[in-house]
This record gives sequence, structure tokens and C-alpha cells, in this order.
Amino acid sequence: MYSDKQTKLVEKSFKSYAHKVISLRVIISKQFEEISNCFFYFYAIMKHVLATRLNQLLQRRAQQGALRQPLQLGENASQYIDFASNDYLGLARDKKHIKTIAQHYEKLAQIGATGSRLLTGNHWLCEDLEREIAQFHKSENALLFNSGYDANIGWLPALSRKTDVILYDAAIHASLHDAMQMIHNTKLPFQHNNAQHLEVLLADLRLAQPEQIIFVLVESVYSMDGDIAPLKTISEICEKYNAILFVDEAHSHGIFGEKGEGLVQHLGLEKKVDLRLHTFGKAFGTHGAALLCSTLIKNYCLNYARSLIYTTALDIHTLVSIQQGYFFLEKGSFALVKDKLFSNVNYFKMQAQTLPYSLQINDSPIQFIAIGNNQKAKALSAHLLQNNIDIRPILAPTVNAGKEGLRICLHAYNSYVEIDLLITLIRNFI
Repeated sequence: MYSDKQTKLVEKSFKSYAHKVISLRVIISKQFEEISNCFFYFYAIMKHVLATRLNQLLQRRAQQGALRQPLQLGENASQYIDFASNDYLGLARDKKHIKTIAQHYEKLAQIGATGSRLLTGNHWLCEDLEREIAQFHKSENALLFNSGYDANIGWLPALSRKTDVILYDAAIHASLHDAMQMIHNTKLPFQHNNAQHLEVLLADLRLAQPEQIIFVLVESVYSMDGDIAPLKTISEICEKYNAILFVDEAHSHGIFGEKGEGLVQHLGLEKKVDLRLHTFGKAFGTHGAALLCSTLIKNYCLNYARSLIYTTALDIHTLVSIQQGYFFLEKGSFALVKDKLFSNVNYFKMQAQTLPYSLQINDSPIQFIAIGNNQKAKALSAHLLQNNIDIRPILAPTVNAGKEGLRICLHAYNSYVEIDLLITLIRNFI
């Protein structure tokens, strides 16, 4: 046993030690609090830096007259004459077509897909529709995507590798530019619709790397200007140099061809084009897209196209809408509607020759008037809107500086009287 003196010494030592421990805990607690305050202060600074940066970029856009803001016409939207939408055939507003879709949709008793395509979203209608689409477009197979954008950022990064080369038209859609940013390989633009420049690039590449995989990306009808690609020549060049040809048919689907099959089939090139993309948000007035491809590529995309794998599949109403769109092309009044559409296109082309602006005259429903800068393009669009005509300005950086203007979309439901009014208002605008 300890003596009293030893016991007191131990107690004294313990109290001293306990005091030091408590003091140390107080110091650590204070330091931790200071560190926490520093982190909180640093976090607040970073939030402020981010907010400042975002505001500066938005202010710069505003100063350039390029700040994007969605325009809502409100409940009276129907009073405006539509020269802005991609609803070329008028299916998005056709009451009979809408009623037919509703009748077929009601029979299915399901709203959403409930999951991704590889889980619970593979509704039987998906596979039926893909078979119908492939047969209609004379393709070995077809694969549905949620949109053209999703398709392009899915199939291209999935198929392409670092050792491959991508040649693309300088005016190719933004979705393919975003897709190319996901791939760390060589990417070379060729001059817009310039097949000769494409061939020069292909010849040089084949001379240097005879076995290299080369993708060539084009659109059949370009979404901004509406001009048409020389697909026959491009397909011949790609065949000559053994390049893989992709054609985005977003703005020729439901427009070109005896039954709206698209420009590729209209020219009889379906066996010479490796990949085709048809989207349903334009002429069909709904949503979604289909990649026309081989069964091998379809199976590969089902396993490697991330924009397909990691998202909820198309909802049932959209699937029905796409199916009824194809029914309209095959068995509806498509021929009459198409004739009316191209009658309007030809009438506009004739009347537009009197306009005092640089005009891209095309054989497609898309026409483009170059104004020259953002402010003038916005002012002309506002002037037209005041006169109940809906045309949206296309501003830089969507187009190159100096190319700003109005994108005019013609439809089957427009009239000659409406086109005359449009031409008069543009001509008289000061």
C-alpha cells in the first residue's frame, strides 16, 4: 500500500495531468473552431468568386446583344403566324392526329417508361417501333434514343477511339461538337458542303495511315441555313477512301422522299451510308430519335452508349406519337401535306428575291436571312412579332459574328397571304 505522502503525490500528479489534458482539449477545440471558421470563410469566398464570374459572363453576353432568354408568347400564341417552329407538316397542332395518338395511348394504361432501357424501360412498343423504323428506312436495324442530342453524344463517343480520325462539316450541329469533345482523337473540319476539300483530307490521311478508321460527319439538310449536302458525291468519296459515313437526317426526315423517308433514301443511298440519325421533334412534332445502323452497332451501343444506358427511356406517349407519325407518312395524307409545304417553299423563294438582305435560298423549308449583327436581328424579329409574326433571331455565338439573322421555317399550314405579309414587313423594315 501507498503511504499517505505517496498517495497525495499521485493525486497531485493526476490533477496536474488532468489539468493539462483539459487545457489541451480547450486549445484543440479553439483551433478546430478557428479552422472551421476558415473553411466557412473560404467557402463563402469561393461562392462569391463563382457568382462574380457567372455575372461577368452574363453581362458580357448582354453587352454583345447575345444574352439568351426564352420567349413565351403566352395564352394568345395561336394568334401569331408561325414562321419559327420546326413543325413543318403541322402534326404538332393537327387535332385529328392528336386525337388518334390519344386513342392509341389510352389502350396502353402506362405513363412513363419507369426505368432505363436496360432495366424496366424496355417496353414492348420500343422493340416493335425499332423494327418498324428499320423496315421503313431500309436499314438493318434501328435504336431509339431520347433525342437527337442524346443519340449523337452516345453513339460517337462509344464507337470512336483515340487512334481514329473524325472529319466533319464545318457547319455540323452542336451536338456532334459536344460529342467530339468527349473523344481524345484527331478531329478535322472540312469546308461547308465542300466535297473536294473532304476528298483532299481523306487522300492525305489514307496516304499516311492506310488502315486507320475514319468517320465522316454531315447533315443532309443543315439546321441553321437549310442548305442541302451533296450526299451522292460525299458517299462516293467515303466509299473510295473506305471512310465511315454518318448522316444526320433531322431536318430531312418527313420532308424528302416519296414517303418522307429522308434525303438518303430519296437519293437511293441507304446502302452507302453507314449510320443515319432520324429525329422526331421536327416533322413529327414530338420527341426522340432513332439511329439507323447495323445490328452489331446497335448491340454495341446498348452496352457502351452512356447517354442511352444511364437515363430513363422514352415515355409511352412519345413512343405512340412516333409510331403514329410513321403511320401518317405511310397511310395518311402525307402526299397532300408535302405538296402544300413545297408549294409554300417555292412561293417564298420567288417572293424573297425582292428583299434587300443577303438571303440563303434553299430547296428545303428552312430559309436564312443574314442581317449582320445581333442588335439588328433582334430588332427585326421584334418588329415582326409586333405584327403577329413569330420568327426568332439567330445570334452569335450560335452563328459566327457577322452572320446573325433570321431563320425562317416554312410549313404546310402557312398561306401565300401570310408569306406576302412576311416579305412586305421585312422589305419595309428600316
